[in-house]
Amino acid sequence: MKSAFSRGFGAVGISIIVGLVAAMPLASVPAQATLLASVAVTASPGTVCAGQSSLLTWSSTDATSVVIDQGIGSVLPYGSRYVAPLQTTTYTITGTNTSGGYATAFVTVTVAGSCSTPTPTPTPTPTPVPYLWCSPGYQTVNSGDWVSFNAYSSYPYPHAGLTWTAVGGHPSSGTGSAFGTRFYTNSIEETRIVTVSDGVRSSNCSVRVIGSQPTPTPEPTLRCSVDDSTVSSGEPVTFSARGGNGQYYWLTTSGYPLSGWGRDFQTRFYNHSYGDIWHTATVYSGGQSRDCSVRVRGDVYPTPTPEYGNVSLDHSVRNVTRGSNDSSWVSAYNGDRLRFTARITTGSRTAEDVHIRDWLPSYVSYVAGSTRLDGSWYQDGIATGANNNSLALGNLSRNRVYVVTFEGILNGAPNVNLTNTVNVQARGFAARTATSTIAVNGAYATPTPYPTSTPTPVPSAELSLGQTARNITAGQTGWYSSVRAKANETVQFALTVRNTSSRTLSNVRVTDLLPSGLSYVWGSTTVGGIVHADGVTSSGLYIGSLAPGQQTVVKLSAVVDGAYVPASGAVIVYNTAQAGADNATVAVTRLPVYLGTGSVIGSASNAQTGIGGSVFAALAAAFAASLIYAGYTRTARFERRFALASIRASMNDKDRLNFVRQM
Repeated sequence: MKSAFSRGFGAVGISIIVGLVAAMPLASVPAQATLLASVAVTASPGTVCAGQSSLLTWSSTDATSVVIDQGIGSVLPYGSRYVAPLQTTTYTITGTNTSGGYATAFVTVTVAGSCSTPTPTPTPTPTPVPYLWCSPGYQTVNSGDWVSFNAYSSYPYPHAGLTWTAVGGHPSSGTGSAFGTRFYTNSIEETRIVTVSDGVRSSNCSVRVIGSQPTPTPEPTLRCSVDDSTVSSGEPVTFSARGGNGQYYWLTTSGYPLSGWGRDFQTRFYNHSYGDIWHTATVYSGGQSRDCSVRVRGDVYPTPTPEYGNVSLDHSVRNVTRGSNDSSWVSAYNGDRLRFTARITTGSRTAEDVHIRDWLPSYVSYVAGSTRLDGSWYQDGIATGANNNSLALGNLSRNRVYVVTFEGILNGAPNVNLTNTVNVQARGFAARTATSTIAVNGAYATPTPYPTSTPTPVPSAELSLGQTARNITAGQTGWYSSVRAKANETVQFALTVRNTSSRTLSNVRVTDLLPSGLSYVWGSTTVGGIVHADGVTSSGLYIGSLAPGQQTVVKLSAVVDGAYVPASGAVIVYNTAQAGADNATVAVTRLPVYLGTGSVIGSASNAQTGIGGSVFAALAAAFAASLIYAGYTRTARFERRFALASIRASMNDKDRLNFVRQM
C-alpha cells in the first residue's frame, strides 16, 4: 500500500489512516462551538493481484454525512464493502456534520499485477461491525422549542429495539428510530444530552438550549484609524481600533498578513502597477464592523505625457488659369494664377494652437485677400510677400478636415521646377510639412483650356442656411443675427436649413464649426424640436431628405470659455455653420459672437432678426461692426489695410452671415 501513513504486512496487510479536522473560518468569529467529527477506513488485504478483491471497512463518530470517492458515494456512518481495482487505487473517506465539523481519511489498495491462480480459499462472510449513530449530533434551540432526533443501529438489526432518554426533556424518554422532545431553562443557556441505546451500544446528541437574554449593554461605537493614509508598495502600515467590545479581529484585501487579532494591526500591501491602488482593512468587534482605507503607490511612475490633439497635412496645387485639377505637380506659364490647398485633418482630440505657414517659392507672389478657410474668407498672413509669416488657426475641433486655400501669381520665372512648402504646427506635436511642384515654362502664353468632357446635366437644387443666436444665461428669448456673452455664459445657436428648389434634396448634412472660446454642450442638439445625437460640431449631423419648400431648424448650445474673454473690452469671433446635400451645393453662414464685458461695438448685437429676419439688415450690421472694431483695435496703417480687405471680402461674399450658398 503506497501511502505516507501506512504500514505493510507482506502480501496481505492492513492500512489505517484516521483524520481529524475541526477548523474555524478565518474571516469570521464563530457564533457557537464546533462539534468535532472523526472517520477511519481500512483495506484488507492492502495488496491484491489484478482481479482480486479487498474489503474496505469504515467507521465514524459525530458525522452526519459520510462519502467515499472512486465512485462509491454516500455511505452509512459504519459499514464495509468489497472493491476489486484493476490498478493501485487510493480511497478517500470524508465526514462532516451540521455544526461545521470536518474529517477525512484515506487508504490505498496496491495491485501487484497478475498472480498465479492458487486454489481459492473460501472467503468467510465478514461480520458486520456494529454501530449506533444519533443525529444530528449538535443543535441549538430556544427554551421550549421542539427538537427532533434520528438514530441508526446495526444490532440486533437497523432501527429496531432503540430506546431514548433525555434528562430534563419533555418527554424524557421514548422508543424507535425517531424521537423528539422539548427542553426548558431559565438560564442564559444550558447544554442537554439525549442518549439513544440499542441494548449493546449507545450514542449521544447534544442540544444547546438558549434561555432568556438579559438586556445587553450598548457597546461603544467602533472606530478605525490608520497611521498613514498613503504608503509605498510593501511599506508597513498600522491600523488601530477603539470602541466595540474590546476584542478586535482584522481582515484585509490582499494584505500580508491577510488578517489578525488585537487593538493594533500591522500589514503590508503591494502594488506592482502604475498609479495608485486603494486597499481596505475591516475591523470586527462584537456586532460592529468598520473599514479603514489606505492608498498604495505603484512601484514605478511613468513620465507623464501631455495629451494633445494630433494633426496631419495634405497639400496640392492647381493652375486656375489653365483649368487644371488639384495635384502635387502642376505646369505653369508666367502670368498664370495658381491656387494652393492645404488640408488639415485632426485626430480624436482637439488640436491646440494650430499655425499654418507657406514658403512660396521665388517668382510666385501671394494674392492679397485670397486666403479661405473651409470656403470662407480668412485674414492674410499665411504667406504675405517675402515675410513668410504664420497664420494662427487657433484650436481645431477633433475628427475634422479643415481646408485652407490661397492664390499666387507666377511672374518672371525661367524654365525651372519650383517647390512650394506648407508647414503646420500644433501644440505638443512636431511640425507637419508637405510640398508641391510647379514646372515652369518661362514663356508668357495665351492660356489653352484643357479639353474637358461634356458633363451629364444635374437637376438644379438649392439649399439655403440661416443662423441666429441668443444668450440663454442673460435671459434672451428672441433670436438675433449676432450675440454677446461673458465668461461661463451659455449661447444657443439656431441653424435654419431650407430647400428652396423644386427637387427633393437627399442626405442633407449640417455642421457647426464652433470658434475658439466656445465649447459645445453635450446633449444640447435638437432637430425640429426633438433631441438628437451629438455630432453637429464634429463629423456633421445628417437630417435626412428635404422636400421642396421644406425646412427644419437645428439648435445647439455652447459655453463661453473664460480664458478667451479679455479683462476689459470685448473680442469678436465667428460661429461658422455649413449645410450640404448629395444633389445641392454647400451653403455657409457666419454669425459674430462678442466675448467680453466692455461697451458694445456697433449695433450688430442689437439687431433682432428672428430666424427668418432680413438678410440685408444682418449683413449691414455685421459689416459695420467689423469696420468699427478694426479701427478701434489696430494702428492707422493696419486700419486702412484691414478695412479695404473687409470691404472686398464683404462685397465678394455678401451672403455669408445668413442664408448663404457657396460652391
